[in-house]
Amino acid sequence: MNQVFSFNRWLLLVNKHWSENRKKYLLSLGGIAALLMVWFGFIIIMDSYRPMHENLQIITFFFGLVLTGCFFSSMMFSDLASKPKGIEFLTLPASQLEKLACMVFYSVIIFFICYTLIFYGVDVIMVKLSNSLARSAWEKGQLASRELYIEKVANVFVLDPANTNDVNVNYYIVLAFLVVQSLFLLGSVYFPRYSFLKTLIVALLIVVLVMVFTVKVLSKIIPNDVGFHEGLTSLRMYNADYTAMKVAKLPEWLAATLSFLVKYAFAPVFWLIAYFRLKEKQI
Repeated sequence: MNQVFSFNRWLLLVNKHWSENRKKYLLSLGGIAALLMVWFGFIIIMDSYRPMHENLQIITFFFGLVLTGCFFSSMMFSDLASKPKGIEFLTLPASQLEKLACMVFYSVIIFFICYTLIFYGVDVIMVKLSNSLARSAWEKGQLASRELYIEKVANVFVLDPANTNDVNVNYYIVLAFLVVQSLFLLGSVYFPRYSFLKTLIVALLIVVLVMVFTVKVLSKIIPNDVGFHEGLTSLRMYNADYTAMKVAKLPEWLAATLSFLVKYAFAPVFWLIAYFRLKEKQI
């Protein structure tokens, strides 16, 4: 039998993890649904004009996704914080790759699907309730505006049709969330205790260091008349009197490769680091 990864053995591990954590996961998902209902209910009470605007729905979706997703990922290896549970987890007859793949499966795929279903289940109900209350208030003349706005359920995965920009910002937010969530999953391996807080502190320190490096180092190296042009793979350069501009670009294949790596490589790299850290983990 393959000692690195066996699909049948991995399925058994997935089933085992579900049977041991089913109640905790279901209660957590129920809590997320309750929080969404409370939040939307608060907005409807505070704003009777356009409480369930599509932009609010999208912001709520991504804010809740990042917050709950990172917190959920930070608990995936919480068993390592306890010596008895940690020993049981590490001595479980499954490879470390299978254990990591199981945690990635639940924290990334299952969580994202469940959160999206819960969000839309709550969102549809609250949008209908909001529209009903707004129509009732409008018919009674209680709205400040004479115009009645009937909101629709927002599609959080596509670009706003009214936006002429071709870049789907929502798609890149999902990619960024995947990177951050993978970082918190890695943090749960390094910091079994208080993983969320410790990983958050490390992430903030990384952001600060990058900002300091950009402001204090890169800004000193790059001349004032040189800047990025149409992305990070091309530079624009002006002459002395700023009357002419030259553009220097990387080869298309190299630019495409770098763009692909920036978009999709960070999360797998964090998983790879978590795998090697898990292999050398000791209790």
